[in-house]
This record gives sequence, structure tokens and C-alpha cells, in this order.
Amino acid sequence: MPYLHAAFSAGAVVGAGLGALTAWRGVGTVQLPVLALVGLVAGVAAVRAFVPDAPVAPGVGVTDDTARDAARDHAPAAGARTRHGVTRLEVLIGVVCLGAALAEGAANDWLALMLVDVRGAPESFGALVFMAFNVTMLTGRLLGGRAIERWGRDRVVRTGGVLAGAGILLVTLVPQLGVAIVGGLLWGLGVSTVFPAAMSAAGEVPGRGGKAIAVVSTIAYGAFLFGAPMIGLLAEQFGLDRALWLVVGFLVLMIALAGNLSERSERVSPSA
Repeated sequence: MPYLHAAFSAGAVVGAGLGALTAWRGVGTVQLPVLALVGLVAGVAAVRAFVPDAPVAPGVGVTDDTARDAARDHAPAAGARTRHGVTRLEVLIGVVCLGAALAEGAANDWLALMLVDVRGAPESFGALVFMAFNVTMLTGRLLGGRAIERWGRDRVVRTGGVLAGAGILLVTLVPQLGVAIVGGLLWGLGVSTVFPAAMSAAGEVPGRGGKAIAVVSTIAYGAFLFGAPMIGLLAEQFGLDRALWLVVGFLVLMIALAGNLSERSERVSPSA
């Protein structure tokens, strides 16, 4: 799952880098529809090349070991029954994922804008810091699977929450632009693995499987619905830099609830 999300971050790195380059060269907003069209064409070409038109027959293109691993990963836990209704565990996982989604969405919507409008940085610098955020998002997701295997989801998520919170505070409290780059790097690295880790944990909720993933995703994507307007309203009253402290509060909540992402064998699923 982290590798899948890493592809999303790779696209963001490329987009932010091109945005910084075009802003530095003084290219106007005509870049946006042009780059969007290029991305659309590339996406359609990728679908035609890599997504089969018909279901792949069992065993085609995979080794016996891969097939056994897939069957093991998707098999229900012994003695598990299909559950109807949302469980308390998946709601808590959803709140963890909500904190990460809010932190990621806040960077997407406000990071470059805050640096340009509040700190007076050049537009190209704002795009550069946003690119730094996505570079560590990409790096964290590429390495996140190994980190989770070694230390566990809960520890990785807690550490990520601390790093992301520290990055936001550096960006919002320290006026030096050089520090903003460091803050952006920490911000991206901190939230990089949380969303995919939460999706994996949701898939392990006994008796729920895909339904739990849908619930967690719905809760998490609520951050993109209310996050930007809420931060915007707070920015009108207190300034954009202080408004971003809302994200730090949600990261603290995320850290407190991270234990709910521990591997299935280490926890018991309570029902709502």
C-alpha cells in the first residue's frame, strides 16, 4: 500500500517542480491547463498499457509464492464472522487517518500560499518548499513498508505525527525561509506513511474487510471537505500561519490513537 501511494506523491513532486520552474521563469498561469492536459494524456496511456480489459485468469503472471501470499493476506481471520454495522475500531482508525489527511491537505492548499503571502517569499520559493514536502512524502512511502515491518504501524505513525507537527511549527513560527524548507521536509516525511498504514489496518478489522476500508476512507476524506474552509476561516481571524496550528492539534489526536493501527494479532476489535 505505501508503494501505491508513493506513485501519487511522485506525481506531486513532478508537478511542484515544474510549477517552481515555470514561476522562476515568469511563465503565467497558462502552464496549469497545459500540464493538466499532459497528465491526463499520460494517465489514459498508462491505463491502456497496464490495466487489462478482462480479468486475469487465476495464476497468470504470478508465482506460486505470490499467489499463496495473496490468499493468506486476504483470507479472513480464523473464527472471524462477517459483521454488520460500523465498529468502534474502524472509527478510531478513521480518526487517525483523518489527522494525516488534514495535514496533507493543509500542505497542498496552504503551505506555498502561507510562505508567499505571510512570509513574503517569492512564488518560486513557495513552490520549492511544496516540492520539498512531496519529496519526503515520496521517500517516506517508498521506505515506509520496511519501517512498518521493523517497528510496527503504531510506532511509525506516532513518530510521523511528531515529525509532522514539528515541521508545521517550524514553518509557522520561524520567519527564516531556509528553516521553512526543513519544516516542509519534516512535514511531508511525518505524514507520508499514515494514510496507507491506516488503510492496511482497516483491512484487518475482523469480519469487516473492505467495508472497514470504505468507512475509514470516508472519514479521512472528510478532512479535504472541511479542512480547507475551516483553516481559511481561522486565517481571517488569526492569520494563516496560526490557523495551521489546527493541524497540529489533530496530529496530537492522531498520535494518541495510533495504537489502534497495531497489527491484527496484537489487538482485539471492539464493536460500536
